[in-house]
Amino acid sequence: MGERVSINLRCELHGHQEDVRSVCTGDIGVITSSRDSTVKIWAEESPIAYGLLATLTGHTKYVGAVAYAPPGRLADCPNGAVVSGSFDATVMVWDIGAPDGPVRTLKGHQYQVTALAVLPNGDIASASVDKTIRTWHGGKQVKQLDGHEGPVLCLTVTDDGELISGSGDTTLRRWRSNGSCAAVYKGHTDTVRGVCMLPGIGFISGSHDLSLRVWSLPDGAVQSELLGHTAIIYSVAATPAGLIASGSEDNTVRLWSAATASCLQVIEHPGCVWAVTFTPQGDLVSGCSDAVARVWSTDPSRQADAEATASYHKLLEDRKAATAAASTQEAAAAQTNGATAMDVDGS
Repeated sequence: MGERVSINLRCELHGHQEDVRSVCTGDIGVITSSRDSTVKIWAEESPIAYGLLATLTGHTKYVGAVAYAPPGRLADCPNGAVVSGSFDATVMVWDIGAPDGPVRTLKGHQYQVTALAVLPNGDIASASVDKTIRTWHGGKQVKQLDGHEGPVLCLTVTDDGELISGSGDTTLRRWRSNGSCAAVYKGHTDTVRGVCMLPGIGFISGSHDLSLRVWSLPDGAVQSELLGHTAIIYSVAATPAGLIASGSEDNTVRLWSAATASCLQVIEHPGCVWAVTFTPQGDLVSGCSDAVARVWSTDPSRQADAEATASYHKLLEDRKAATAAASTQEAAAAQTNGATAMDVDGS
C-alpha cells in the first residue's frame, strides 16, 4: 500500500436515532444530518470530546444534505448559518444564533434535495433528484441550471466560485457563475455520488462504479483512478495537503494519497459510511448507518483512550459475528427450502 498514515478514533457523536446521512464542519464545530429528519450541531469540548450544541427540527422527512456558512456570508444570518436539504424537497436556512426554527425555507425543487453548497457571494446552491441545480439569494431563486439527464447528487465549489456537479447520468459538469455549463466530464461508468475539490490540482469524484477519479483543472484530464472499494462510494473529501477520504457501502473509509494515488489506510465501520469530511484542523469526520458520527485524528493528543478504542473494536467484531451468523442462517434456510421443493416435485 506504499506510504501510510495512522489515523485513530477521537470520539463518537451519539444522539441521532437513524443513519447519519451528511456531515460538514466549520469554526462552530461539526454538523450532522440524519434519516431521523433532524440536524445536530456539535461543539468541541475537549481534545477527545464534542458535545451537542443544538438540534434543528423542521424537516418532515430525512435530511440528506447539510452545509455551513460562516458569519457574514449570508446577510440574514450574521452569526453564521446551517443550510439543510431534505427528502421533503425543501432547503432550510438556520441562524446559528437562533436555532429554534429556520430563518428561511426555500421551495422549488420537485423532489428530494440531495446536495448543497454555499458560494462566496452568499448564494446557496441546491441539487435535486429532479435533475436540476437551483441557486438562491435572500430567500428567492436566482437561477435554475439544467443539463444533467439524471438526478444531481453532489456539488462542490471551485476557488473562483464555479459549481461542479455529479449526476446519475454518470457525468460531472462545471457551471459558470452566469449559470451556463462550462464543461462536461465523462469517464465514470455509473452514477457519480460524491465530489470535492482537491486544492492545487482540481477535483475528485466518487462513483457507484467503485472508483475515485482525480481530475485536473482547467483541462479536465483524469490524473489518476483510485481503486479498492468493493461497494458504492457515497462521499469524498480532501485536505489541502492532498489527503483524500472516501466513504462507502462496503463499511469502510479509505484514506488515499493524491501524490501517489495509493491507499494509505482502511478504517472499518459497523455499517455503511454515508458521509466523510475533514475539520479545519485536519481531523476526519464520518457519518455511518449505525446512527453515529465519528471523529478521527492523526494527533495522539486528540485520540480516544485505550478503553474507548477497545470498545469500538469490540463493536466491529460483534457486528461481523452477527453478519456471519445471519449469512449462515440464510444459507441453511435456502438449502432447506430447496430440499422441500425437490420433495414436492417428487425429484
